Amino acid sequence: MATRRRGSELATAILDAAVEEVEENGYAGTTFEAVARRAETSKSVLYRRWPTKPEMVIAAMIHRGTRSVPLSDTGSLRGDMLAALRAVRTALTAIGREVTLGVLADVAAAPSASPLRQLGIVGLEFGDTLLERARERGEITDLPAARIRSLPFDLLRYEFLISGDLDDQTLTGIVDDVFLPLVVPHR
Repeated sequence: MATRRRGSELATAILDAAVEEVEENGYAGTTFEAVARRAETSKSVLYRRWPTKPEMVIAAMIHRGTRSVPLSDTGSLRGDMLAALRAVRTALTAIGREVTLGVLADVAAAPSASPLRQLGIVGLEFGDTLLERARERGEITDLPAARIRSLPFDLLRYEFLISGDLDDQTLTGIVDDVFLPLVVPHR
């Protein structure tokens, strides 16, 4: 007799299934039915956790991205941020613009943009980790406002959505021309 999965084990199975569905069928072809079948659970379990397709797919994107984005300690805030942005670029590229644009189109048609806030929270968490490390090294004295802490990741997503081009020059510009002047004193 199979053991009933609960909690994080069930959530992981569902999110893995959602990632696989999106990879195989694209955003438009991903359905609650297919994810439930692949995760070996019911649609009602999915709907309880994620009432809409964009919420489920964003959760799956975050699940995949946070597992694949190492926050390297390079010895400097600049190096750490560039390494993090490169890792996020790799994750975004793996997810693909089509999926991201599909999610945005569905969210724009919905009355609430709450699923998108989750992406901002992840950027803020990454920024907090890197800035706390920089503070411990003495590179900065205070943590900046939340908008500044997530700014590099917000700009990265913007560039990805608008141009689709995330070359190293773009990432370096985000860090050197925008982010570091806001957080490092007397740069």
